[in-house]
Amino acid sequence: MKTIELHLFTNSTIYAPATEIIENTYESFKNVFDPNGEIPVYVWCDSRPYIETSRKYILNLMSVFGDNVTRVRSLSDGYIRAIKRSDADILFMLEHDWEFQSQNIDHTLEQIVDEFRHNEDMVHFRFNRRKNEVKGSDHWLEETQGKHMTYCVTPSMSNNPHIIHRKRYRKRALPYLKVCKGSQGIEGPLSRVDGLNSALYGSLEHPRTVKHTNGRGEDRKKNR
Repeated sequence: MKTIELHLFTNSTIYAPATEIIENTYESFKNVFDPNGEIPVYVWCDSRPYIETSRKYILNLMSVFGDNVTRVRSLSDGYIRAIKRSDADILFMLEHDWEFQSQNIDHTLEQIVDEFRHNEDMVHFRFNRRKNEVKGSDHWLEETQGKHMTYCVTPSMSNNPHIIHRKRYRKRALPYLKVCKGSQGIEGPLSRVDGLNSALYGSLEHPRTVKHTNGRGEDRKKNR
């Protein structure tokens, strides 16, 4: 594999223009996968739903992440642009409100990425928000022994934190994506494609590897 990039996807939530949520997510990523901060970072920001604070939010993002911050119309708009603009071999796709559970991740990013080199069918590699079991969109799981680790093949192409092989994804998955409002347009269309599967980190019953920190702010909104 030649290169890897981290793509962070965010939007102007009720917490904007504060950047604490996305900064915590990035720190969690670095703590587990990139302690020296060597992986290039690109940020894609949807101005909705709180458009009035989005300009300041984007300026604040640029003060943290530099010039690689782009305003987009939605998650799917940013996601598609990231794939089309990049020339990296591997893209780590991460929304702004996740925390990696380091105690449940025993392999380096280099080892995980190397699994793509040894499996031509691997397009999408995901970290699970619950233990690896047949539940929700994971309609079935097939435990598989790779070169470095055991993982589970699943039909779910969820937006949860994941890694994609850009060229394979562009050929096999990108044609099914479409730009939609909000967070729609990615996992929905892909879930209807037969034979397009993901890999989940860990064996069957492996504990969750990511925690959702709820960056939308619904609970706070209800209590206002």
